[in-house]
Amino acid sequence: MSRQAASNVILIRPVGFGYDPETAASNPFQHRTSDPEVKAKAELEFDGLISALDHCGVGITVLDPIDPSAPNAVFPNNWFSTHEDGTVVLYPMCTPSRRRSDRQLDEVLETSGFKVRRTIDLTTLEADDRYLEGTGSLVIDRLRGVAYAPWARAPPSAR
Repeated sequence: MSRQAASNVILIRPVGFGYDPETAASNPFQHRTSDPEVKAKAELEFDGLISALDHCGVGITVLDPIDPSAPNAVFPNNWFSTHEDGTVVLYPMCTPSRRRSDRQLDEVLETSGFKVRRTIDLTTLEADDRYLEGTGSLVIDRLRGVAYAPWARAPPSAR
């Protein structure tokens, strides 16, 4: 029986994230910073999130980035999703720097206890300049099998 909310989450440790000139135009939250404390603050917030989720009884899988130099690796919700039936979906990303995060995910998930039964790889759509980014903005109604997403225009560089 499907639950409305996931009982487990996958988090990627914030090791190599940072400003990415390739994606800054389409991400208003990115800013260059010279503050040496940013990464230390991110690690403290990450540890606080783990504690809060654990306190609420949410199962947590923490992964190290597959490519620690990938500035966007900390955002797994944009390039893959896992599903109750063991399905993993890989989503196409717009820029090469975002693509560096994925591609070896099945074996990483298997070592963390997730049984991958099927992979749906949509990354081949990148060759046709077709992308699905912002999946972190999806609101999923699992009981009714519906996903809601805000409407957004593709950045000028992707049109």
